[in-house]
Amino acid sequence: MKKRLYLLFFVLSAVFWLLASAYMWYNHYALKPEGMAHTVEKDIQFKQEAVKKLFHNEKLMKHLWLNQFSEHEFRILEKQGFVLQMYEGAKLVFWNKNDFPVKENRFLPNITTVEEEGNVFLYQSFTSVAYPGKQLNVIIPVYRYYDVANEYLKTGFTASRSLPGSLRISLTKKQGTHEVRAPDQTVLFYLLDNGISEPFKPGLVMLVLICMALIFTVLTIQTTGLYIVRRYTAAWGIVFVSVTIVLARLLVYWFGLPFHLEYLELFSPHVFASNSFLPSFGHIFFHVLCIYWLLSFAIAQKEAFEHIHFNIKRSIFRWLVFVAGVKIVILFCFYLQHLVQAIVFDSDISFDTNTFNATDKFTFLALI
Repeated sequence: MKKRLYLLFFVLSAVFWLLASAYMWYNHYALKPEGMAHTVEKDIQFKQEAVKKLFHNEKLMKHLWLNQFSEHEFRILEKQGFVLQMYEGAKLVFWNKNDFPVKENRFLPNITTVEEEGNVFLYQSFTSVAYPGKQLNVIIPVYRYYDVANEYLKTGFTASRSLPGSLRISLTKKQGTHEVRAPDQTVLFYLLDNGISEPFKPGLVMLVLICMALIFTVLTIQTTGLYIVRRYTAAWGIVFVSVTIVLARLLVYWFGLPFHLEYLELFSPHVFASNSFLPSFGHIFFHVLCIYWLLSFAIAQKEAFEHIHFNIKRSIFRWLVFVAGVKIVILFCFYLQHLVQAIVFDSDISFDTNTFNATDKFTFLALI
């Protein structure tokens, strides 16, 4: 099994690359107008099914109409993805949550889309002959609007935070709109496509899949190189790893970063940009990692090189080999110095380690 370990790593890397591709394709579709309408529609239908399930709970509904329930029952109502408001006459006597304020209190027996102070929600009223004078309003939030925005308060659709802010709701059908329907296929409202298509930006799940795929890809190359060293010679193993790394780097430069990774801050030219070869901090970071990987792999084959005897009889050739080796080491040191200088002078990364607040995640990565 150890001799064919590279096959196992190859299969695992292929699986994670396929999962990352499938996840990207799914999210790419979700950001198309029809995909965004489908996301909103599924969220609304899920919440409407939750409303039906609640109404089938006769004991809980009886306590709700009476406004007499236990703390456990209240917690159940509080966790629902919709708002319940109980009116007795014109007086509001119960509500299950207050994070989505609604002023509307008319009796509307049919589900209706209501727009109120920037918020958009579905509204439906219910009464019971057993409890005259009472009215239960069910409100399903669709779009939440805030006058101010911060890390916790963000204007947008309740179905998903990934839906762009440029998406708008229309109560009338217009050209370029997409229908959003209820479970009974009743049209609730329309989503307006303003023609601005936002690209898919990788999130946490996508980054985890890519990291796992990269780890198993590196393990595949490493174990394959070691297999070539054992089967043939150390030189062929080093050549294989070198060629693979160079080809991978060239593919990135020719076709660009995969999976829209250029939208990550790590690959932003605002953080670091030196030239077309090193256009971002991410490029120089992985460039240095590849150099370290190749050198580590070559040094690890020291024992294999000790068995190789160079039969150089003429002293002039010995001196040429020695001088060439020294020049390579010196050039490599100058190249590393150039990379360090580029990070310091061509970036917005702070290296003021005396002040803790002046450092950030890029400071830590640059120091590595």
